[in-house]
Formats: sequence, structure tokens, C-alpha cells
Amino acid sequence: MTDTGAQAQAQLSPEQYQQALKDTQPITFAGAAATVAASPSVGVVADPTLTDIILCDHSSTLTLFNHFFQAAQAGATNIMEMVLGALALDLRLHSQAEMQVLYPILAERLGDSGAAWAQRSLQEHAMVEQSIADCLALRADPTNEALVTRVKQMQQEFMAHQQEEEQIILPALVTALTPEELVSLATTFKAVKQTAPLLPQTPAVQAAMAAAAAAPADTDDVIVADKAGEQAAAREDVIRVED
Repeated sequence: MTDTGAQAQAQLSPEQYQQALKDTQPITFAGAAATVAASPSVGVVADPTLTDIILCDHSSTLTLFNHFFQAAQAGATNIMEMVLGALALDLRLHSQAEMQVLYPILAERLGDSGAAWAQRSLQEHAMVEQSIADCLALRADPTNEALVTRVKQMQQEFMAHQQEEEQIILPALVTALTPEELVSLATTFKAVKQTAPLLPQTPAVQAAMAAAAAAPADTDDVIVADKAGEQAAAREDVIRVED
């Protein structure tokens, strides 16, 4: 790539970059698919399911949080800034994929209780999206103690969401879907992340929450979901007390 080409790319706005990404997506995916199809390992390793992908995402996010706090403890502000950027992108892409893939299937296949779980999860995503925006705004001064405090709060929000999802929502989904459906959803989940907006999308999450709230819910199922929410809130309280 020439210096002129590099400068032109550097001047792209987030919106222009997003459009360019969408324009090149079919070619990129086609090339990747051809490479995988030609690989001799195809058929040896099972295709990942939706739960596999989500659990892997959660593990990666927790690893990035750990790197950030290790850098903060060492006073390595340059590493803090780098990791925070990676963490913001990691959470943003995961959030978008769950909104577009996971939560609609919860409402579709798990009925009113699934819709209630999706609504609560969207509320958690809204908090995380706002936390991403706040942390990025504080990133200009990595020495500011407020940044570390805000990232810690974001970690607590994420962990409460993660625990509820892994202990309650995903097990319920596995029992409701076939293995083939879970593999297909994993492919869609990964594809959504490829073109998801990179900047925090708090208004979009709030709009999804409003749409989910408009759907009627059965009282008994909502009670079940509310109990799950209470358990998650209790876990979050424990995390805060341990701090």
C-alpha cells in the first residue's frame, strides 16, 4: 500500500469505514470460505456452536480486563490505552451480535420467559455500551484514577451479565435448539461481528429494549425470568462488596 493510500484510509470517518467494510464483505467472506474448504483439517474438528462462540467471547473479554488492570498496577499507561481500545471493540462487536442473533432466538424459541430474559439482557447491554463510551472519553488521560474506577465498574457489569447468560440463558437455549441450529446461529453470529458498528451504540440498544418491551409476556414466565434477574443482581452485589 502506498503512503497516499494509507493516508486516505486514515481519513475515513467511522461511517465511511463501515460502508467500505460492507462493500468488501462478500469478497472477503468468499475468499475465507474457499481457504477453509481447501484445508485438509475440515471434517476433523466439529463446527462451533453458538454457545461455543459466546463462551469464547466471554473468556477473551475477561482476559482483556485482566491485562488492563495489570497494566494499571504497573503504571504502563501506553498498554492501558492499547488494551482499552481492544476491550471496547471486543465488547461492542459481541454486544451487536447478541442483539441481532441471540436475543431474537430467545424470544422465538423460549416464549415469554425467553423474551423477558432478552429484555433484561438488553438493559445490561445498555449499561455496558454507556460504560464503553465513558471509558473511551476518559482514555485521553490514562493516569486519571477515574478511568480505572470506570473500567472496574464496566467489568462488574459485564461479569453479572456473563454469569446470568452462562448459568441460565445458554443452558435453556441448548435444550430448545438442535445441534444443527446452534451451528447455523454460530455462523450468523460471527458474520454479524464482521460488519457491526465499532462505536458505542447506546441509542440502538435502547431502541431494541423498547421493541422487546412492547411484546406481551405471560405472568408466570416473567416471574421465572425475574427470579433469574434477582440472582444476577445478587451476584453483582457480591462482586461490588468484594471490591
